[in-house]
Amino acid sequence: MNIGELLDSAYAHWNSGHAKGAEDLCRRVLRAHPGQPDALNLLGVIAYARGEGARAVSLLKHACQSSQAPAAFHTNLAEICRQLGRLAEAEEAGRRSVELDELLPQAWNNLGIVLQAAGKLEESRAALERAVALAPDSAPASNNLGNTLRQLGALHEACERYAKAVTLDPEFAEAYCNMAAALDELGRHEEALAEAERAIEISPQLVEAYLAAATIEAALGRREAACARIKAAMTFAPKEPRLVAARADLLREHLGVGRGTANPV
Repeated sequence: MNIGELLDSAYAHWNSGHAKGAEDLCRRVLRAHPGQPDALNLLGVIAYARGEGARAVSLLKHACQSSQAPAAFHTNLAEICRQLGRLAEAEEAGRRSVELDELLPQAWNNLGIVLQAAGKLEESRAALERAVALAPDSAPASNNLGNTLRQLGALHEACERYAKAVTLDPEFAEAYCNMAAALDELGRHEEALAEAERAIEISPQLVEAYLAAATIEAALGRREAACARIKAAMTFAPKEPRLVAARADLLREHLGVGRGTANPV
C-alpha cells in the first residue's frame, strides 16, 4: 500500500475500535516518512485514549509543526491540553486552529471551552456563538454556549441554549443536568429537579446529575432526600471527591451545634 492507503487504513482501524492495528500502521508510515503529520496526529489521539497525556501532547505538537497540518490537528491539541489542565498551551493551539480555518465549527467550539476554563468568558461567548452559527444543529456547541452564559450570569439565555441542546439531542444527559443547575439558580427548584431526574434517567451514573438533585432537594428543605441522592451516587462512585464533600456538608448541617444524636448520612 502507498502512504495514503496506509493512513486511510489506520484511521479506519481506529474508527472501528482497533487501536493496535491503527498504531502499527502509523508506525509503518513513520518508518518510511518520518514526521508525517497524519500519522503523528493519530498516534497522539491513541496515546491520550490510553492515558498517556504527556506523550499525546508531544506527538500532537510534532504533528502541528508541519506546514501540512490542518486546523483539526491544532483543535485536537487544544482539547487534549485543556483536559490536562494545560490551558495556556490549549489556548495557543485553539487560536491557531481558527486562524487556519475560520469556518471549522469544532475549532471555535474547542477554543470557546478553553477560554471558558481560563475565565475569559466574553471571549468564550464570542467563540461559542461563532461555533453555533456555523453548526446550528450541534447540541454540544449549544450546551457549551449555555455553560458560558451561565457563568456570565445570563441564566435565562443559558436555559434557552440548554433547551436547544436537548431539542437537538433528547438523550443529552449533561445538558439536562446543566439546565437543572441554571433553573435552580433562578429559584425554579421543582422544574430544576425534573431536569436533574431526566439526566439521571438517561445516564444513571452521571455524578453531576445526582449532585444537582441533592443541591435542589436541600434548597427545598428536603435534607433526607438530598442524602438519598448522595447515597445513590456513592453506590457506583464511592470515592468521588465531590460526593464525599457533599456528604460531609450534609452531615455537618445535620449535626448543627451538637444537640441530640445524629443519624449517619
